[in-house]
Amino acid sequence: MITKYPEADIHIDGYSDSFGKQDYNVTLSQQRAEAVQAWLQQRIAQAAYKFHSTGHGSTNYVVSASGSIDQQQPNRRVEILIQATKQ
Repeated sequence: MITKYPEADIHIDGYSDSFGKQDYNVTLSQQRAEAVQAWLQQRIAQAAYKFHSTGHGSTNYVVSASGSIDQQQPNRRVEILIQATKQ
């Protein structure tokens, strides 16, 4: 999908579950986003992509934050937004 757009801003947002302290979760989610960015940069041709990685910690849940560790697995995720600057 990314290579369909030779010039794009790629926003990579990392998230965590509700377990642990917020400072730890922000760091963990930032590391998660940066790992995905590094993976992408190694595998796609270096066109005019601008990468932006952000860790949001334990925010923006997709499932209840009161669930068990297994139930909160969907909250531990990375979301990628591709903003094409040219087509």
